[in-house]
Amino acid sequence: TLNRNGNSSQPRRMTASGGFVYVCCFDGTVTRIDTLTMMADATVRVGRNPDGICCAAGKLYVSNSGGLDPQHPDNTVSVIDLNTFTETRRITVRSNPGNIYTDGTGVYVVSRGIFDYGTMDYDSRLHRIDTETDQVTATFRIPILNMDIVDGKAWFYGYGAGGTIQIRDLATGQG
Repeated sequence: TLNRNGNSSQPRRMTASGGFVYVCCFDGTVTRIDTLTMMADATVRVGRNPDGICCAAGKLYVSNSGGLDPQHPDNTVSVIDLNTFTETRRITVRSNPGNIYTDGTGVYVVSRGIFDYGTMDYDSRLHRIDTETDQVTATFRIPILNMDIVDGKAWFYGYGAGGTIQIRDLATGQG
């Protein structure tokens, strides 16, 4: 288990690359675990309540949801250099970012916004971050809560629009 001073760090999601497993934890940290020794060998502080993690272009991208403060969520994605294992940038996206994925050239993060009890749904967005510039290059207003990327297409679902599964071509943005 991941513990800090006797307290659980609340592991949330993980990804693997180059002989390491990286775990984002709700306590605001990312821990690196060496797969040969099975030991945590480094920890870096990121934003509030990281909720998703992926590896792309020699970097980790970590969505900071602030999910434990639902009326005042975080709205950033931390970028961690894998060589130095330090946070090099925070990218601003819409509030309450969660799941995060890569297609090899871009990183896609689902920002849920704040849950609307009137509609019983989120006002979600899907952001594309260019891995060369670490800038948001596109934002799509679509009813999305979770997704996966297969052959250049995002397969996603949301609670809105009847809870349908939809597909979006990531190269064209059409879906």
